[in-house]
Amino acid sequence: MRCRNREQMGVDPGGERTKDPSRGRNRSERYALAILGLGALGLYMLGTQRLATENRRLRRRNDKLELETHTDSLTGLRNRRYFLETVDRDTSLVDRLHVDSPDDVPREGVDYLLLFFDLDDFKEINDRYGHGVGDRVLVQVRWLLENTFRESDDLVRWGGDEFLVVGRHTHRAAAPQIAERLRRQIAGHPFQIGHGETCRVTCSIGFACYPFQPGEPGRLGWRDVLTLADRAQYIAKRSGGNAWAWLQPSEGTALQSADALAARIATDTEGMVRDGWLTVETSAERAALGRFRGV
Repeated sequence: MRCRNREQMGVDPGGERTKDPSRGRNRSERYALAILGLGALGLYMLGTQRLATENRRLRRRNDKLELETHTDSLTGLRNRRYFLETVDRDTSLVDRLHVDSPDDVPREGVDYLLLFFDLDDFKEINDRYGHGVGDRVLVQVRWLLENTFRESDDLVRWGGDEFLVVGRHTHRAAAPQIAERLRRQIAGHPFQIGHGETCRVTCSIGFACYPFQPGEPGRLGWRDVLTLADRAQYIAKRSGGNAWAWLQPSEGTALQSADALAARIATDTEGMVRDGWLTVETSAERAALGRFRGV
């Protein structure tokens, strides 16, 4: 057996264990490294937390900026820029839904309704009561729109007293009832103009559906359909206002090329109706037939 003497074991001849200076230094160094490590970890966690906080603030600022960019400052509705940035995506989805739907299955709730309207004689309100009252009327139109349409629909202030309603996942057969409900909401509302006074306002509505011809997505683009909705609104306005008009395809539509249709839509919608390329339906015709019961 190997034995070590007391000096080799760190014990002095008198029986006391001697201290090893290197062991003390090692322990101090370990403490120092541990403290440094904890400090570095704390700084890292603090930096990460600050970075996460700053990223959240940046996201909130970006979200706020995007919302402001896409929102009408007076009414709080969506603005024209928002519509133009989302319409291609929306109509592409509609195209896919129509293509994927079998021919023997009814295509219900897959249409894209574009409904234009403006307020009749709105200029007279501004001239008589002032633009402040006119602005108040426009804000109340927003309330009526929100009470009339679904959350999934887009409500857009197009400009001035013009508005656009984008009805997603709509069945075109229901479009006249939707337009009539809006017409009645606005015509029946007592608009508050201040000092306890109210005034009555009516609107002229025009609409069309995308795809323009059921089962043929893409034959006419959404710009053509938007133009048809605008022309339909003009028809309603010319009839005296407080009305709606719907431009639809006819049997003659299918006989024309897409290019011919698009070219004529831009310049001669009335001629298209006269020549049987389009059909127009109005609220006056529906009312005469008694087809608005229960709206």
